[in-house]
Amino acid sequence: MTRGEGYAISGGMSSGVAAIPSVGVRRLPASDISAFCLFVAIQVWLIFSHPPWIDEGQALLIARAPLDQLFFNLKYEGHGALWYLWLGMVDRLAGGTAWSLPIAQLPISIGLLYLIWFRSPFTWPARVLLSLNYFFIFEYGVISREYSLGAFLILYAIAERESLLGWIALALAANTSVYDTAGAGVLAVVLFFRRPRLVGPLIVMAGVLAAALTVFPIAPDLHPTAGNTTGSWLVRFLRGEQMMSNLVVPAVPTFPYQWRNTVPGWWGVAAGALALPFGLMIARQRAFRWGFAGLYVIFLLFAMAIHEVLARDAGVMFLLLLGSLWIALDEGERLAAWSWTWLAWLAVCGLPFAATSSARPFTHSRIIAQWITAHGLRNQTWGAWPGREGTMISTEFGRPTINLEKDCLNTFLRWDYPHEFVADPLEHIRADGTRYVISEIRLAEGRLLASFPIGGGWEWQTYLYAFDVQPRPVRNCR
Repeated sequence: MTRGEGYAISGGMSSGVAAIPSVGVRRLPASDISAFCLFVAIQVWLIFSHPPWIDEGQALLIARAPLDQLFFNLKYEGHGALWYLWLGMVDRLAGGTAWSLPIAQLPISIGLLYLIWFRSPFTWPARVLLSLNYFFIFEYGVISREYSLGAFLILYAIAERESLLGWIALALAANTSVYDTAGAGVLAVVLFFRRPRLVGPLIVMAGVLAAALTVFPIAPDLHPTAGNTTGSWLVRFLRGEQMMSNLVVPAVPTFPYQWRNTVPGWWGVAAGALALPFGLMIARQRAFRWGFAGLYVIFLLFAMAIHEVLARDAGVMFLLLLGSLWIALDEGERLAAWSWTWLAWLAVCGLPFAATSSARPFTHSRIIAQWITAHGLRNQTWGAWPGREGTMISTEFGRPTINLEKDCLNTFLRWDYPHEFVADPLEHIRADGTRYVISEIRLAEGRLLASFPIGGGWEWQTYLYAFDVQPRPVRNCR
């Protein structure tokens, strides 16, 4: 039976009438439906029990701003506009709430599971491993960021690679994150060399151009806030190789889970270097091997010169390799032992996140919001040191905070200033007349209201303070 054909449900046929195969109808095994529903239930639980972190809140606040400000703000973000448009639409329909993040994430996560269970050629055990895969169950399945939407669109493009919809999906994926822009471009080249056609690549080129025009020219006052841009080229290369280890070890398994727990030191450098030959061994076709090698080099250079490559970024290389396996199975091949080992290992990396997320909150954001509300301080103007800590209060309450690094009011951050503790926060607190402060450091003055320990995500211990100062007007950040 060819792809697209299926069997109609038998029974009730009159005598002498032959059963006719129906087109586009395929009876789904009960085991597939049951497993899909189980993983959807797990994903729903993980999504709605996940307190958002600063980058998730930042995206929501940018999406919540007026549309005529969106493209100016994205000059500071470095990513395409598609996620912000989707998130903004969901937030407006939801009434401007922090719950817009999980609401926007839910259909994307379910869509990824749908592609795995009902569109992919993988066997039942392989689909189970993919559903538990670190990238799918947590990085793209739970965290509400543009990378999730990019992963869904790239996987959908692989499923629809023979139709125009697949090329449109790749063009859209290019407008989610800068890493997906590179991934979509490389996958388009790979698919073109496998089956040369002009229309599809032109569509993807238009998508890549739209992504570039969204973020370029980069804001002239943009300050590099994180990355791998210091030290000699050798030092940068070694750090870049360590980051590339995220492809094979996106999270060292620990119970309870710990996000961004990658392979340290020289072990990480070795794992990152081995990721290249390992990926070339996983890729089944020559075009995919060349494409993977090219994407690996692009990401390594990016890590050396611009910004660190985290697990969510390395996941784009994972998607390209998964596409190679997908197409190889469609063409009648079988998964090799190395591929099974790789899929099983990535599931092992994902299991701690599924098993222990509820026992260790990802961030304090929801707990802090509940504490502030319970103590009648929801309508107060909070100061934040550093400024990024105020993002979560703005996400939860929709109110601006005083960015004590810049001495001005904002909801989300423009990354146009250094993110170091460049001055004594107490001087800023007194200058701005800030009565309530959320801080990542223990302050020498002020009345300590509460403290919150390090969470399971990438976050510091956080303190809430009250000061006996006279509030003063503070300008809006520009």
